[in-house]
Order: sequence, then structure tokens, then C-alpha cells
Amino acid sequence: MFIFLLLLLTNCSSNISVGKFKGKVDDLISETRNLWGDKVWGLDQSKLRRVIEEFVSNPNELEDPFAPAAYNDFSFVHLLFALKCDEEGGLFDKAYEILTQREVTEEEMFDLKTILDYNIIHLVMDYGNHRGFEKIKEIAERKDLSQYFISINSLGRDPFMLACLSLVARFMDFCGNPEEFRNGGTILFLKEAIQYMAPKRYFLNEQGSLNVDMMG
Repeated sequence: MFIFLLLLLTNCSSNISVGKFKGKVDDLISETRNLWGDKVWGLDQSKLRRVIEEFVSNPNELEDPFAPAAYNDFSFVHLLFALKCDEEGGLFDKAYEILTQREVTEEEMFDLKTILDYNIIHLVMDYGNHRGFEKIKEIAERKDLSQYFISINSLGRDPFMLACLSLVARFMDFCGNPEEFRNGGTILFLKEAIQYMAPKRYFLNEQGSLNVDMMG
């Protein structure tokens, strides 16, 4: 009887320890200070980049890529698509490849939303992830993503509207800095994204024009 109880307790202890496993990346994203800016309001891109680099170096240190993080309940997948990067986003590509090798499906990445109802298309628009949007376009050639492009966030904005509003806001910010505007960057990315989305049939009415709701 004593031996039986000892084995039972040992087994329970083992199960508890397995259930509590957390890797270094899990620990990093569980603390707001590891993602929140010290001098800027919101997500700090330099801190986020360090988290993504840690994952690329040690993929096994992330237990669940879909678990809510400390920052606005973003999952690790959401954080990856919130990484600001240009079309040559090597870090994004490395992390994305590792994730998709871990039985993380494309459907799961698109279906999961943040606490503010952002999907990954919203995020690439909001944070200027050029390479992330290129990846989404690649997937759109193989799968129908229309439901995700017209999906609205908590403010009633789909990715197209969010891109338009972001473009206007950034244009206003950069009016005092013409050189930065000419260099392109996020403004050029948003322009290209809008040009890609605008002709899509799911944004158009029966007359082939943008829906009234889309035009505000």
C-alpha cells in the first residue's frame, strides 16, 4: 500500500512539473517590461526584436506560440507579425519558418485575434511589417483569405481601413520631415498595401466601387 501511494504521488508530481514547463521566451513575453517601451508608449521594437532573436536562437524555449503574452494579450505569433521590418526581413523569415515547422498551421495564425480583435493582417498594417505582408500575400495566392481581410477590429476597422488611416496619420507626422517621407519606409509600404487590397472583390460593391462603409 505504501509503495502504491508513493508511486501515485511521484506520478502526480511528474505531471504537475510537466504542466508548469515554461521556457525563456515564455518568461520574456510574460513580463510587460520586456515588451513595453521605456520612453515611448506601446510596443518597443528593439525589445521585441530581442525576444524574436531569442526564439530563433532557442526555439524550444517557447512552449506555446498562441498563449496570451503580457502585452495586450498578444500571442507570440501576434508579436512576430507586429515586428517592424522591411521586405528583406530576415529575422521574421527565420522565426516564421521555425514556427511552421512546429505544426503551427496558417489557419491558426489567421484565426487567432488579440484582445482588441486584431488579426495578423491588422498587425502588419499597424506596425509596418512589410515582410509579414509579403508572406500573407504569398498565402493568399493559395488560399482564400477574404474573411480575414474584411474582419474588423474592436473599433470597426478592417485591415484596408486601418492601412488608410495609418497612412494619413504617418503622412501628417512626416510633413515636418520631408527627407524621411522621400525615403519611403512605412509610408511606401502602406501605399503598396492599399494598392494591393483596394481592387479585391471582397472590398467592392456590385458596381465595382469601394463599399460606402469602406470609404467612410
